[in-house]
Amino acid sequence: MMTNKKESAVDLGGLSRRSFLVGTVAGTLVMAFSSGLSVLAAPAQEALEQKLFSPTIWFQIEANGKVVVNITKAEMGQHVGTALARVIADELGASWEDVSIVHVDTDPKWGVMITGGSWSVNTSFKTLSQAGAAGRKSLIEAAAKLKGVEPALCDTENSYVLTPNGNISFAEVVQKSTVDRTFSPDELSVLTLKPKGKHTLVAADRKLTQ
Repeated sequence: MMTNKKESAVDLGGLSRRSFLVGTVAGTLVMAFSSGLSVLAAPAQEALEQKLFSPTIWFQIEANGKVVVNITKAEMGQHVGTALARVIADELGASWEDVSIVHVDTDPKWGVMITGGSWSVNTSFKTLSQAGAAGRKSLIEAAAKLKGVEPALCDTENSYVLTPNGNISFAEVVQKSTVDRTFSPDELSVLTLKPKGKHTLVAADRKLTQ
């Protein structure tokens, strides 16, 4: 498993101290960091719709179930976008075939955008893992409500939420649910991440067509 020794030595733009919002906006499940703790007074969906966040959006799930990951590191021939997208997709439980990436423009809202010295994955792994886990938890909660089951009995795999009452695709969850979830920094820090043995994409020998 990748270590994060360099992460503690690098200022990530305060991202670890910001709340994480998950909400459906115009039929799309959006994941974003809030601009401050004051946003906790409003529902996540309202905050997203009113743009009460500096749009540091790591990824979104579109109505067709496609997962779009925003890459903040420069491509230097090593397919860093593929590596970072795998981290989110693995935690989320997304099918690799549903994942695409977008290299974003330079902007302070993305935090530190240094590329070099093998820092890209090291400094992003924990943040992206937590973002993926938050997305997974939000999808499971929404799917469990749709299926009338307990979230603890559900899991995600290949862009589906697996439930005792039948599986439901990410696309269907996004289309049929109003996801409204806010994770505080403390809640993000204790989210259960997948153990190394359950990773199917991280370190896998597969490239992403950009």
